[in-house]
Amino acid sequence: MFKLLISKIKILCDTRYLVKKIMRLFIVNQAAIGNYETIVDIGAGKAPYKKIFKYKKYIICDVENKYNFEDIVIIKPNDILPLKDDYADLALSTEVLEHVKDIDLFLSEIYRIMKSGGKLIMTTPFLWPVHEAPNDYRRFTNFGIKHLLTKKGFKNIKIIRSNGFLFTLCQLIVMNLKARIFVPIVIVFNLIGRIIYKIEKNKNLYLINFITATK
Repeated sequence: MFKLLISKIKILCDTRYLVKKIMRLFIVNQAAIGNYETIVDIGAGKAPYKKIFKYKKYIICDVENKYNFEDIVIIKPNDILPLKDDYADLALSTEVLEHVKDIDLFLSEIYRIMKSGGKLIMTTPFLWPVHEAPNDYRRFTNFGIKHLLTKKGFKNIKIIRSNGFLFTLCQLIVMNLKARIFVPIVIVFNLIGRIIYKIEKNKNLYLINFITATK
């Protein structure tokens, strides 16, 4: 019991706790919907969601093998994906779109490799500081994303605004409070964020766009 309590306190000390929580919640809810033959994770990074999904084949794609995966598809920035047409039952791309120079090519390639009826799960920030500079090019509204996906032929497009203003404020306040002296403040704002997450109604100032679509 004591170890569990300590573990939870450590989690609450994370200055990215709130955004990680809502990201994982979205992905978990999507993964629970069905099984997939082939998943392609584009810009996978550490592939943090691989264990959540049910699949027969999980393809990790990224511009470099930074995390030493035994099996990875290396993709060149602003180039075609080295995968066949109609290949993926699910295309997954989390927090990547803001780093892509050629969005038209990127979305066209995702559409190409997806099977007919296949699903796209994507996330991209709306309110978030510059990161991975200088390769951080834009932020999107839900309306802008819907326009881009519709233009490429995607169907059944659903875009969820991730949270409300007070939740966003809590996350942005703590995200740079990394010194130990700030730990109590981080914990307090993380707890406040948890409490208000489900009750906020106005979602105009939100952190992330949660996106699903089909081919």
